[in-house]
Amino acid sequence: MSIAEFFIHVNDNWMLMGLCIVLSIFIYFIAFKPYWKSVLDPLSFMILGSCMGCAVVLFLHFAKLMDNIYFFSYCTTQLCFYFGFRYGYKNKLKFILRNERHIKDINQFTKYVFISAAIIDFFSQMIQYKMMGIPIFMSSRLNMMADAGGAGILTRFISICRAFTIIMGFYYMQKNNSAPLLRKFAIFYLIYVVITCILSGSRGSVLIFGTAFFYYVVAFRETYSKLNSYLSKYEFKILFVLAFLTIAVNILKFGNLSTGIEMLGVRILSFGDTYYYAYPNNLIEQVDDSQPFKSIFSSFLGFFRIYSYSELPNPIGLDLFNFFSKNGDIGGPNARHNIVAYLYFGLFGGLLFSYILGWATGYFRKLFFKTRHKTLLGIAVSAWLYGAACGIETDINLYFFKLNSFIIAVPIIIVLAFILFVLAKMRQRIISRQPGILTH
Repeated sequence: MSIAEFFIHVNDNWMLMGLCIVLSIFIYFIAFKPYWKSVLDPLSFMILGSCMGCAVVLFLHFAKLMDNIYFFSYCTTQLCFYFGFRYGYKNKLKFILRNERHIKDINQFTKYVFISAAIIDFFSQMIQYKMMGIPIFMSSRLNMMADAGGAGILTRFISICRAFTIIMGFYYMQKNNSAPLLRKFAIFYLIYVVITCILSGSRGSVLIFGTAFFYYVVAFRETYSKLNSYLSKYEFKILFVLAFLTIAVNILKFGNLSTGIEMLGVRILSFGDTYYYAYPNNLIEQVDDSQPFKSIFSSFLGFFRIYSYSELPNPIGLDLFNFFSKNGDIGGPNARHNIVAYLYFGLFGGLLFSYILGWATGYFRKLFFKTRHKTLLGIAVSAWLYGAACGIETDINLYFFKLNSFIIAVPIIIVLAFILFVLAKMRQRIISRQPGILTH
């Protein structure tokens, strides 16, 4: 079912859709209330997407637009994901990041990680604008990246750099945490990121500031006792500002306020787009399911040239999209774990797949909340791992893409930071040896 057909059904049965949304909210409220911390928690965005997806499935089921076997598959895989999440959150496994405080001069080195990541981000973004143009003024951002060639790697560097720099920017923009020059650099960098988020044309890009603020509060809640009260006081105001920026992006893209607000509502309900694409008319049965390993790990296999991209299967969402669009555009829904589980592992084999994904999400959540890091670098890494894990339910392929990007980008950031760190040490030694200069 195409997006136009789905919203025609919603318009004709809007009361049913409303009841399904209320029922879904009630289910998710009961299930995730013990784990909910803040509206800015990445888990909240995962819950929102999953909840709206559930509402779409309930609507399709009660409107008799899908077969019962798909409803059964959705419910069972969703339950397995949930119980996997609960068990993963309760596990007692240790993680090496607990020992990052033993690295000599780690706090000084972290400053250069921030500076290096900010520099790489800036130049990657400027080169991408030069090569591809500014996304918000283009008809299709996805088409732009599909034709990007080697420039596509710049997106990887930008996303990974910002996973570190925004949290670190919040830290260094405070007077007690940095020298005046570094503080000004952090402030100007954060303003730069806001501008590029708007120019990206992505309605969800500005949310990185909300989640970064949440990470910062959780990480330093014991050091700065007032942070928790700041979170509860300002989180809805921050969410309002982020929603305003998202609507502003829509206005720039669509030309007027009413359409901007309307498209925000459509975007929220479209968290369940993979279900109304795949389940009605048994369309999921027509998607190629012959290469599950290549499909799930396509990001690794393609980037490292284990297989050429021409040998790898299309993303599930793109295959579903192509059933309705013949104009050559790149698009399609995210392949949520329920769809991947059923397509590649069957009605019962998919249960284990969904459970494992839920366990990983719960584990990385506990890693971030329970591990008491002593350094800003450890906080940033564990926050990235947790944030990425909250996307596992939405799209396992996208999660591995993020993981692959992390493996590619972080060594380059660390090498540049090490070079700057060594140069700074050498400069200090030269200055200290000059007569008449006192150092502390």
